[in-house]
Amino acid sequence: MSPSFKDVVPLVEHYHALSKQRVLGISEVQELAGKLEHIFSSIPPPARRIIPWGYTPDSSDSKENTLGNSGINPFPPDALHKPTSEQEIIDIVKKAYDTRTQVRVIGAAHSSPSNIILDAPQGVFPKNVVLISLTKYRGVAIDKDKKLAIVKAGTNLDVDPEEADSTEANGLAFQLQQAGFGLPDLGGITHQTVGGFLSTGSAGGSLLYSFHDAVYGFTIIDGTGTKHVLSRDDPDPTLFYATGVSAGLCGIITEVTLSLTPTFNVAGTEQTSPVQPLNANWKEGCPVNLYGPAADGVPGIVEYFKDPTNEYMRMLYWPQPDLPPRVQIWTGKRVPPGGPIKEYKELTLLQQIGAKTALWLLWQLNYFRDNPILGPIEKEIAGKILNIFLPLGESVTFSDIWSAIIPMDNAIKDTLIPSCFAEFWIDVDKAADAVNTLRDLNLSDSGTIGNFFTEFYSAKKSPFWLSPSYTGDKFRLDVNFFQYDTEKFSLKRSDPAVFFRPYFEYFDKHGPEYRCHLGKYVTPNFGNLKLLRSSYPKYDEWMQIRATLDPRQVFVTPYWREHFLIAPAL
Repeated sequence: MSPSFKDVVPLVEHYHALSKQRVLGISEVQELAGKLEHIFSSIPPPARRIIPWGYTPDSSDSKENTLGNSGINPFPPDALHKPTSEQEIIDIVKKAYDTRTQVRVIGAAHSSPSNIILDAPQGVFPKNVVLISLTKYRGVAIDKDKKLAIVKAGTNLDVDPEEADSTEANGLAFQLQQAGFGLPDLGGITHQTVGGFLSTGSAGGSLLYSFHDAVYGFTIIDGTGTKHVLSRDDPDPTLFYATGVSAGLCGIITEVTLSLTPTFNVAGTEQTSPVQPLNANWKEGCPVNLYGPAADGVPGIVEYFKDPTNEYMRMLYWPQPDLPPRVQIWTGKRVPPGGPIKEYKELTLLQQIGAKTALWLLWQLNYFRDNPILGPIEKEIAGKILNIFLPLGESVTFSDIWSAIIPMDNAIKDTLIPSCFAEFWIDVDKAADAVNTLRDLNLSDSGTIGNFFTEFYSAKKSPFWLSPSYTGDKFRLDVNFFQYDTEKFSLKRSDPAVFFRPYFEYFDKHGPEYRCHLGKYVTPNFGNLKLLRSSYPKYDEWMQIRATLDPRQVFVTPYWREHFLIAPAL
């Protein structure tokens, strides 16, 4: 008998049961991937499209020869520079200034490629563009007495698994922990470089703590090659706040000075509940009203996010009606260091392969939903598989050092579950309005439901002018897109920008005011002068400073020229 979709669930259940008894070896995980590939290879087109499960540990594209991790626009080796000193960076910028060449820095590929580098036809690389990778420019110097760390910008926050030069030992988190220090907050992953994390305005999930609270100063090389050493304690800290978050448009950050906190552990829980009904017992219902104020004995979403006992928090909202809809709530708080360690394991390698199977089925159902081959059976299978890995009424507890817990998504392999996302940063008091807008959009257009979760996060008010949280504490609605392989066949709906467009359009028309993350997909309406001035109250002053620091527009790409309305240099 030939394989069918129905064979998938018992196969995944079998390996999942084994993984509960013992740790599976790589060969067993590869065996599961091979069996899944065999099943889906036996299904005739068009139900079967491309089989993405083959697991090879070293199968990812190197960031040495592509722009970001998207595999687009291969560039010639002589276009990429890997300086080992600050003076080399200065020399590159000065030469670019003299020759009117464009310079951009590539980091850990956590941002959308066009936001960071350039727009160009696939396979075409402009001759007047120089790329800098700071992978050879890394290092951490800790002053224990002053509780400061001077960090070279190419240093990864922790390990970047796709960067050969990145190790645990040369990552920032490890070195701080070894010295007895920590940082107030980190993002959901820590692959990024310190310079990139700051430049794009990235943040973790807390209204009490922020990475920006730790930024005491930094060094930046402007578009003329001039070095500026800036600090929040400067007599006039204008440049500090104007350039710290600027997507590389004001200069290249070469060093960041961080104020350190004594190390600490984080303990917490993760619970998976149905979205409805509301119930203080999370096993019976949702312990928070996602759509409004307190009701039926549970707090409203605004109250829940602002609760100071939820020091670190995020929610994963799965809106798919056939699951049924559920929310996974992760909360953590600081505890003294040195206590018992209980690791947080979001998804094992086996679970990621299984989850990808379900995501692929949901992807098929979403983008080929008019295809009669796909229907109730696939919906049932996708729901059953996700129920294996996201069971309702289950809870896990964890306790570990700060750098092992706050970045809760570090274990997710980009090669198995590749994704990209758009972030909506909204005043925290408007959180319920934002979730209701999302629900209304999903109800009005089932294609926007997608095959992945939407992340609910938070961010503390930031002092940096271009940070999305400059105007106050924010609720973050992060729409995730399962980035299925689009190179093998042409499908308009598989383009992330196309998927995100109805979100932006609907929120622009019906939702609360929002701001975009500079490193992610942004609204097509970004380059609107009225919107820019509303989103960035210091926009006009920032534009003047930017023009002074980069008079020949060494750092300006066509993308940012359009989005920030930067007129050509004279």
